[in-house]
Order: sequence, then structure tokens, then C-alpha cells
Amino acid sequence: MATPSKFTPIYAQIRDFIRNGIESGTYGAGERLPSEKELSAQFKTTRATVARALQELVFEGAVERRAGSGTFVVESNLNIPFETTRIRSFDEQVAASGERISYQLVSFRIADEAKVRAALQQKDGGIYLLERLRLVNAVPLSLERRFIPADIADQLTVNALNTLSIHRILAEVVGQPVAAIEGVIRVGLAGETMGDLLHVPPGAPLLIRDYTLKNADGRPLVFGESFYKEQFQVPYQVRQNE
Repeated sequence: MATPSKFTPIYAQIRDFIRNGIESGTYGAGERLPSEKELSAQFKTTRATVARALQELVFEGAVERRAGSGTFVVESNLNIPFETTRIRSFDEQVAASGERISYQLVSFRIADEAKVRAALQQKDGGIYLLERLRLVNAVPLSLERRFIPADIADQLTVNALNTLSIHRILAEVVGQPVAAIEGVIRVGLAGETMGDLLHVPPGAPLLIRDYTLKNADGRPLVFGESFYKEQFQVPYQVRQNE
């Protein structure tokens, strides 16, 4: 890192300080930067000078300013195509792209909703709701909400819930691999609780997947929805048949 000379304007020193912090990992993706007040005290300058430095970083696309919240490091977009020709979990596709995926358990509790029972084709018996964050490179990307029949939920372990994708859990722990996926994709907005979990402001746009996972006999194993931040993108191609 180059050492700023006495002729380097203060705003440029602040800009380069933050830029170098992002490049070195001192400030991670989605992380809040020091406030204008803190930076002005650190560099012994005015808040207007700090604001100029931050605005240059905004123009570069390195940070974003959120009214009432502060300045945050921009999270890079994640492009993961949904495959329609074979069964492969989102987590497997992320791993294949070279990213590191992990999970954070939010809750695992009994839940009972009429539409859930209909989707799972289950008139009797308990149903559990699994909620957990999916993190990519330690940054929250999506929230999973999965409804699971009690006979399947009773076989799950804390270790599996903290380390495995739902596809691997069903195949390796339950012994019922996913043979079919049925679902829809829609859009929505983050509420306050969702925003806190995904580190986005209330009202931020979300991509939502509703889906049912079925075994080879057509039995619904899991019904749920996943909420993705706007950094998640779905590339696709369409070609005309010759």
C-alpha cells in the first residue's frame, strides 16, 4: 500500500484508506464503515471532506450509503443458474462456482398452517418449521423457511441442520433423495425482522422461491420458501432450435 504524501488531499487519503481496507478484508462485504464523525476525528478534518471521500467510493461502486443507517461495503453479485435438466441443490451449484457456503440455525419449531398441510398432502401428524440463514463466504445471502413432516423432522440432528443442505439431509440422513422439485419464483420486500437477518434495510427487494421437494414415489418431503437478497442473480440463455 502506497504511503500518502503530504501533498495528497485529505479526502483522497480517506478514500484510499477505506479502499485499501476493503481490498485487504478489514471491511468485509456488507459491513458498515466507520461513521463520518469517526472518520473526521481520525483524520482531523471536517465531515464535508469525509463525505466527499465516501461519495467517490459510491461512484466507484465500492460502497453504498443508506439513509439513517450509514455507509456499507457493497456486496458482490452472485450468479448461480438454476438447472432444469437435473436435480441439484442450490448449495451444490454455489459450491461448484467456487464459493464457500455455510448455515446459521434461526429456529426449529412446531408449526401448523392449512396451506402447508395441503402442500405436504398431510391431514394428520405434526409439522415442523425449520428456519436458517444460508451464508456465502460468511455473508448472509438468503433465509430458508422449510416445513417438514414430523416423521422426517424426528430424524434430523443439530449437526446436520448446521452443516448440510436440505438435499443432503434428505438423502444422507433420512434416506429419501429428492427426485422432483416443483415451485414458483416471485418477488417481495424485506420486513424489519427479515431485514435484520439478511442485513438489508426494511423494504429492500427480495427474490423468493416457493417449492416442494418430492421423493421418487411423488411424496412431498419438504415444502418451503427461500428469500434471496438482490445480490443473487439468475443468469439464463435462450437459443433458437436450428
